[in-house]
Amino acid sequence: MPILHEILKMNKTQAENVFQNALRHHKAGKSKEAERQYRDILKAFPDLAVVRSNLAAALLSQGKREESLHEAERVLAANPGDHDALSNKGAALSALDRMPEAIETYALLSLLAPNDPVAQFNLGVAKGKQGDLDGALVHYKKAVALNRDFIEAWLNQGHLLALRGKNRAAEDAFRQVLRMDPEHAGALSNLGNALMAMGRIEEALENYDFALQAEPSNILALQGRANLFLAIGDPDSAQHDVDLALDISPETAELMVLRGNVCHDLEWNTEAIDAYKRALELKPDLPGIADLVAKLSASHIPLWHYTMLADHGRNTAYREAIEKAVKPGMHVLDIGTGTGLLSMMAVRAGAELVTAVESGREMSAVAKRVVERNGFSDKINVMRIHSLRLQVGRHLPRPVDMIVSEIVDAGLLGEGVLPSLRHAWVSLADKNATMLPAGATVEGILANLPIKSLANVEGFDLSELSVHHFPGKMRNIKMIKEPHEPLSAPFQVTNFDFTSIPDEVPDESPIWWEREVTASADGIANVVMIWFVLHLDSEISVNSGPEGTMDHWGQMAFFLPKALTLRAGEQVKLKVGRTDRRWWFAVVE
Repeated sequence: MPILHEILKMNKTQAENVFQNALRHHKAGKSKEAERQYRDILKAFPDLAVVRSNLAAALLSQGKREESLHEAERVLAANPGDHDALSNKGAALSALDRMPEAIETYALLSLLAPNDPVAQFNLGVAKGKQGDLDGALVHYKKAVALNRDFIEAWLNQGHLLALRGKNRAAEDAFRQVLRMDPEHAGALSNLGNALMAMGRIEEALENYDFALQAEPSNILALQGRANLFLAIGDPDSAQHDVDLALDISPETAELMVLRGNVCHDLEWNTEAIDAYKRALELKPDLPGIADLVAKLSASHIPLWHYTMLADHGRNTAYREAIEKAVKPGMHVLDIGTGTGLLSMMAVRAGAELVTAVESGREMSAVAKRVVERNGFSDKINVMRIHSLRLQVGRHLPRPVDMIVSEIVDAGLLGEGVLPSLRHAWVSLADKNATMLPAGATVEGILANLPIKSLANVEGFDLSELSVHHFPGKMRNIKMIKEPHEPLSAPFQVTNFDFTSIPDEVPDESPIWWEREVTASADGIANVVMIWFVLHLDSEISVNSGPEGTMDHWGQMAFFLPKALTLRAGEQVKLKVGRTDRRWWFAVVE
């Protein structure tokens, strides 16, 4: 290391040699060595902007954010338009979470250097951190327009498109990366996620496998493949992948949720609850997990099978619709067959073959025994498998001519009707196939539902029991039996066409819309109560509402985040959100 008087006597040639050596250290990740040599040069030549800018970058790579910002601003004090200094200042501000200033700095740089793709990319990153995802997407697109080989910009663009539910556009972006780097594990993993969201299960699995061949410890690929295995009813394989991911990153809340989901599917309910609780310790605001813990703590016995099978209105409507739809020689797929009732109806109506799938161990065994007892074993093939795992040519001899199902809960979505029917229609059905039910309409009302407290029962606090009364934000109810005050006429929440289901909507990116509702009476609205109408075909429907023809499901009450005082005739705007499996309701302020 030169002593001070030697540094001060350094000539420009010597300074250039030290600078080149510092750059080599910097590129090799030896930021401390680079910092020392940059400072040596600046003692002799304090006005060398390029050296000071590199010093700012070296400081930031060591986490010295304030010092980095100070050095960048020194350069800008002498030359406000210095591109490197503006870039370093933006990076330091972003690292300090001073996002408005970072955006302002990167915006100035993009104006001064409109053809610089890195400037556009950095502005996109800053806007994304600020929450302006649309703005971020604009700048990522500008970056790749300026440099078609900008891998990180393509990746970020694809990620944002996927979050927006634009999975086909996301797929194109990730394939651009793979055109340049066929073994890019991040692009392969994200492509797998996009394909999974579109129901292209086999392609998704192939990409996860390729990602893990390229990078065996890639957490995104392990997480994606575990989710895929879970979706297709293979929790054992999912457990293997999630365990590998947790070995690498044991403090990741989302991986703990995935472990809970795997344990739940394996019917290891105690382990599932433990995993969910650990996830909440790591990240207390995870959506829906506290409610799931409460639900699992309540009961593990699916008593609804009995009430469903005893529902005369439901059984009659399904029988009539199946008898209308089935033609001789048909191959029918019964998704979530349960006891096999709908499968047997289809054979009696003339179906040549029924593939009846049931993912539950106990229920699939029951279905096989029921089918055998009723003499249909030669026509009905009961399989213990999730429908998302089915493949034509492997599990099915040919594409199916008809899909029949009732994979719903009181809120319609909770049992996975959308992902299951999306995949079946795209991947398993003949082009002229029939879907039964063909669609559904979700209806609801605003209401007041009294909340019963257990905090004082004959002078005793029994509120500990409330954790088992699932859940707090929503509740399955029977409106005809439970006291409540309707505060609006029924309104339509939304419609579903089961032959044209949009791409996957994950829990982290719900879609939202508004509904205008007129209050029918004075009162305090604290819930939205919903039910559904299953359209078995164009003429036959079954309604799970309080005055409907199907009484076993009941309705679902969703507690509003904030109760609302209403006057009769008042117009209220409701904000409605959904994912593939969940609903949200709130009042637009």
